[in-house]
Amino acid sequence: MYDADLAAFHDAHAGHLAAEAATTLVDELAAAGHHEGVVVDLGCGSGILAEILIESGYEVLAIDPSPAFLAMVRQRAPRAARIQATVADAVLPDWLVGIACVGEVLSYDLTIDLDTTLESFQRALRPGGVLLFDVPGPGRHAEEGWAVHDEREGFLAMRTEESGFRLHRHITMFSAMTDGAYRRSDTDHELRLYIGDDVRTALVRAGFTGIRTLERYGASGPAFGEGWAGFLAQRPA
Repeated sequence: MYDADLAAFHDAHAGHLAAEAATTLVDELAAAGHHEGVVVDLGCGSGILAEILIESGYEVLAIDPSPAFLAMVRQRAPRAARIQATVADAVLPDWLVGIACVGEVLSYDLTIDLDTTLESFQRALRPGGVLLFDVPGPGRHAEEGWAVHDEREGFLAMRTEESGFRLHRHITMFSAMTDGAYRRSDTDHELRLYIGDDVRTALVRAGFTGIRTLERYGASGPAFGEGWAGFLAQRPA
């Protein structure tokens, strides 16, 4: 779960991924002939993707388990509908033009079955609807250990450990306060790792077509590669 401090740090330093993903999704929706309609932003984070989709003429349902993130969505994209839910708990409406799960969202919910989840996505999309998502795989982090980010608003240290098809991230955040002191918070994230070829096979089993493995989101998003894969697929028209 992302608390307010970690959510703010994520928004400031990882928001570029969501912005680039939004441009990819808008382009793909237009290419599929969907210039309006409802898009579900599942694991919406701070609402960067939702804001761009709304500005592009779409309606957005933003879903996230973090109240801190949903509060940011309320400020950034007030026209987005908001639901607090995990991937497993989320009930998707029918006849969607798009579903986005950007930022390893599917891996954060260890309770889901990938086949079942992708089948539910396929049923929720209208013909020609677009699915955009990314997942981590083995080797997601080149080196296990501490990665430290030193910024004016505070410090973040992350220790990563892989075991089998699980990735554990222990995050320690020191947030700068107005009196010059720092507020500490510790968070543990457990992610499921996926093999890219297995994901492609699951998409085929779920009935998706036009399956593409992406090099990156947008024109300048971070490159996917070993340990991290992005996918785009469609419900058959």
